[in-house]
Amino acid sequence: MKTYALISVSDKDGLGTVARAFVDKGMSLLATGNTYKKLQDDGFEVKEVSELTEEPERFGGRIKTLHHKILGGILFRPEQDEKEWPYDFRIGAVVCNFYPLDEKGTQETELAPLMEWVDIGGPTMVRAAAKNHEHVWVLTNVAQYSRFTAHMHGDDISIKQRFALEAFDLIAKTDNLVMKHFERIHIPQMGAGELRYGENPHQKASFTPAFRKGLKIYGDFSFNNWRDAEAAFKFVRPFINKAACVIKHQTICGACVENINAEVSENDIFNWAWEGDDKSRFGGVIGLNYMPTEELTKILEKKFLEVLVLPRDEKTEEWAEQIQVKKPKLKILLVAKSEWGEPSDYDRDSRTEVFEGALGRLVQDSDSPEWKAGGEISPESYFLEAAQWMGACSKSNAMAIVGIEDDAKWLCLAGAGQGQPNRVDALKLLALPRAKDFCKRTGFPWDQLICVSDGFLPFPDTIDVLAQNEIMKLVQPGGSKADKDVAEHAMKLNVEMVITNRRHFWH
Repeated sequence: MKTYALISVSDKDGLGTVARAFVDKGMSLLATGNTYKKLQDDGFEVKEVSELTEEPERFGGRIKTLHHKILGGILFRPEQDEKEWPYDFRIGAVVCNFYPLDEKGTQETELAPLMEWVDIGGPTMVRAAAKNHEHVWVLTNVAQYSRFTAHMHGDDISIKQRFALEAFDLIAKTDNLVMKHFERIHIPQMGAGELRYGENPHQKASFTPAFRKGLKIYGDFSFNNWRDAEAAFKFVRPFINKAACVIKHQTICGACVENINAEVSENDIFNWAWEGDDKSRFGGVIGLNYMPTEELTKILEKKFLEVLVLPRDEKTEEWAEQIQVKKPKLKILLVAKSEWGEPSDYDRDSRTEVFEGALGRLVQDSDSPEWKAGGEISPESYFLEAAQWMGACSKSNAMAIVGIEDDAKWLCLAGAGQGQPNRVDALKLLALPRAKDFCKRTGFPWDQLICVSDGFLPFPDTIDVLAQNEIMKLVQPGGSKADKDVAEHAMKLNVEMVITNRRHFWH
């Protein structure tokens, strides 16, 4: 059976060197279009792909290698697929680099010409070769040629695996480039795209909406507006009953959650969230998981807000259009209703948090409260998770002081301390003073406050501060070697402590 090395490259540097290596290895050369001509000019014996497939290139060269003889030849597994393969050849190597999409795509301002730089056959061949890398060499970069020639006569599978990994990486990067340039042209029609500037005026920035979240955008969002809107959505998103929050600098400064099996007005939920911090709320971002009532609309019209985040349906779209007439500077973000509610209602596996850094890409599953499906959740456990979620959205190291209404119909944020090197400072310097101010302004009873820590307590000093300030209930995730000692210290001071064994701790 004849073995071909299929070569189809946009970048022809080193072409003669790698072609000679394949010939020396006993392979015949197979090539497309301009690569075929270049190899012929360089004196190589080479067969054109169309001669092998007995099909001409079609649609101005759009179809060259998308043929069962090509893909079958690449995917063929020696000593396994002979009975199903009626031909006397296989493809033992694919050398392919793609169209210069980033270079050419940047110059395009319309979608039609951009699409001509989207490679179809190349990635298909490369993907097939990478899939069958045990039997097929796959080279996608000129820099790989020297590594290939150094290993081509050996049987070390690891070098083939490495080339296959680099091939899959190239395909992923190419798909991202297609998205990047497609979005650059298309996204501005959706009210997104290039932003005025980034986190600071000297930084460039852009926003690409997550399409399947069904966003509808009203107003000219800045980089920081988007970050704050994300934080607002993240807080209110998982609650199955009414919830509201106030966000400033991506940090929660006011929140209120209705308990399950309770009936609290939309206005009251908003008002208790709004009262969480009467200073930080100025020019803040509001997140609601419900449609504003007529009375609440009048309240919102009088407030100085930057952004409002709501579930999207026909009613909220109509509402947003109407309120924008009265408050044209207010930015409104509507997110499809399917993206809200109990975390099990949406696919958490696809909602990963990704950090692209200098060293690589760091990925994890998204965090969310743990509601029990099937109506098993109790009002007590619902509030317990809600309180911890308030702490999480305060950002570590965080201590959140929350208040539970007399009949446990709603839970609100009374004061939060966040972003501190230690929890004692977060509690003493921020959370407690804010809680005292909250209770003074609203008349909320001090003895109905509970402290929530977003991380475990390695020392009992936090318990001392709580007892001194007559906050006698504490919720923490546990996980420290000192859990037992801290628990014993809490008992001595009559501080009721609940260890949840579930941590929502965001660095």
